Amino acid sequence: MDIEIEILSPVSSAFKDTIPHARVGWSTTSGEVEAPVGYDWHGFSFRDFDGSVFHQARRHSYGSPFGVGDVIGILIKLPPIQQDSPLLPVTTLPIPGSTASGRAKHIEPMIVHQGSEIEFFVNGKSQGIAFRDIPRGTYYPAASSYMGATLRFRFGSHCKFPV
Repeated sequence: MDIEIEILSPVSSAFKDTIPHARVGWSTTSGEVEAPVGYDWHGFSFRDFDGSVFHQARRHSYGSPFGVGDVIGILIKLPPIQQDSPLLPVTTLPIPGSTASGRAKHIEPMIVHQGSEIEFFVNGKSQGIAFRDIPRGTYYPAASSYMGATLRFRFGSHCKFPV
């Protein structure tokens, strides 16, 4: 199913002198709800003002910045699970183009969903693969908004830029 998130102008006049910000992406139901998407092991996000991606509160350069008026497509590919998928024995996930080492935040190894990918689009243009081989889980579209940012989710046939 196609899923996209449109970045709208702030609704409240209380934020008229601020710049709204957003992170959009994917999270499981175990994701921390009082922190931005991508803060923990359960979420993956794409940030507006610098186009970076986040997982486990670690930032990596990724794609084009986006803002009010832009439409962000979020795509997750979860191929059929293979029974022999290995445990992930490291403390952070590999991000394409990254050589960053992990930090001890999650103690138990996680089972990798081999062949899985997360990709983001800005106004229909792919930004490339952001994450590969993510932990197994049930993922849901997720977003975090700051300083009055207003977001509109669109699903399926309502999308402006179907993937």
